[in-house]
Order: sequence, then C-alpha cells, then structure tokens
Amino acid sequence: GVLRERPFQLLLQVTNRCNMTCDFCDFWPNGAPPSEELSLEDYRRLERELSEIGRFLISIEGGEPLLRPDLIEIVRIFGARHIPLLYTNGSRVDETVARSLFGAGLAQIGVSIDYADAARHDARRGMNGAFEKAWLAARTLRDAAPHGGAQVHIMTVLMEDNAAELERLLERSAAAGV
Repeated sequence: GVLRERPFQLLLQVTNRCNMTCDFCDFWPNGAPPSEELSLEDYRRLERELSEIGRFLISIEGGEPLLRPDLIEIVRIFGARHIPLLYTNGSRVDETVARSLFGAGLAQIGVSIDYADAARHDARRGMNGAFEKAWLAARTLRDAAPHGGAQVHIMTVLMEDNAAELERLLERSAAAGV
C-alpha cells in the first residue's frame, strides 16, 4: 500500500462502549447503544470494498470490542482477506474467546496495561481486579495464539504518572512471554 500510494491500514472502532471507567478516556461516558453500531452486513460490505483496493491491516478497537457478542464474526469477516489486529482491556478474555479469535483469523492482539502496580492500574481503570484480569488475558491469549507470544503484546497509554514504570512493564511483559 505505501509503495503504491494507497491506504494500507484501517482503524475500525466497532464500539465506544466500555466496561471500565478509565479517568483518562472519553469513550465510556459517551457510549452509543448497540442499535447505533454497524451491523455484520455493514462490515461485510466494508470488507468487500476494501478488498477491491487491496489488503489491509484492520485495527479493531473500541471502547472494549469484546462487549460486542458478534466480535468473533467481525474478526472472521476481515480475517479472510486482510490482517486483523485487536485491542482489548482483557477483562472479557477466557480460553474459549482467545482460541475463537485466533481461529477466526486474528493476527495480533494488544492488552491494555498502564501501570506496573495493580492498585494504580485498577484505580485509573475504575475496576477492581482489572490488572490481574489483563495479565491473565495476556497469558491466555499467548497460549492460544498459533505463534505464541509473538502475536500478543501489552499496550500502554503513556502518561506523566506512569512513564517511570515503563521498564517494569517491559520486564513483566518479557517474563510473561509477550
């Protein structure tokens, strides 16, 4: 896409609803109801139109994308001819979800973890246990991924109050094999 001066990446926000109340995010207070979100047929049409242009990196994001009960089908729609990536807070990941996402064609997934300290992460995310759920999700996804930890990464919203924790987050990521 770059060499041919065509688009090659699409950020696809499938919902702005979220089950966390992060104090640095404005998605969750403005969540649209599911009736206002695109349908599977809308995504099928979009995928066909994109395929006429080329092959895309499709970055599937939210809010929390896993709030959509049809998320695995959305990944499947784009996984057939594109390269889908997903970003999640990890709170709704279990072994079945992890295997289903990769089985649908997911290429890579990022789990949001902003602090090396559970109390600070949970407080900023507005959910007790968010830190442990996110690390459990990272390990579960790593174990389900066809290529292991190379397909799973930790993503961090870099802020003034967590910049000093980056090295500890990188060390923990390495220890988790992601």
